[in-house]
Amino acid sequence: MFFPALVAIAVLGGVGAGLIVDLGRRMVERVASRAAGGHLYGGTVGAAAAGAVLLVGAAPELRDHVEAADAETREAIERSRLHDELELAVDTIGADYITRFGPATTNRSYQTHLAWELSLPISDVHGTGGRGIVLSAPAQPIAGVVRVYRRARRRVTLARVGSWTVSTRPPSARHVFTWPIVGFSLRVAAARYGQPGATAG
Repeated sequence: MFFPALVAIAVLGGVGAGLIVDLGRRMVERVASRAAGGHLYGGTVGAAAAGAVLLVGAAPELRDHVEAADAETREAIERSRLHDELELAVDTIGADYITRFGPATTNRSYQTHLAWELSLPISDVHGTGGRGIVLSAPAQPIAGVVRVYRRARRRVTLARVGSWTVSTRPPSARHVFTWPIVGFSLRVAAARYGQPGATAG
């Protein structure tokens, strides 16, 4: 499934290099045709020298284009592989099972894809912090980081699919959020809102 992206990268990354090579080829063909037609030796040599100078001068740029296209191609292949494996991970666990335990979490670069696979709006996957099931790939420039709340970092592995690890919180885990308000009294709060039978204390 990564072939369309691969072709696009090859075309965009190699267009400059292709133009340079094509220009050099045309100059060589022109030299050969003039030599065959009996044109002056000096003109033929001059054209050949000009072509050689052009190719030598363009060699560093040509090498840079080739290296850039190669790096982009490898990145596209890796990105496509992770997308395929994420789909397989969702199919392995089941979308209904993943959403049963709260909002799912995944690497930053794959949040849109996971939302699509789970038929959820992106807001239900973005910034969830590991409150539910986490589908994580190793943090790298392609996948991005997985942001998990500190209280949600103790995990139980459910499955491993390629580079992806599917995990959940253990049953004994405390709630991710606690009530940090010092001096809060439920009875005082109830009394303020006029609930029957509530007394301040």
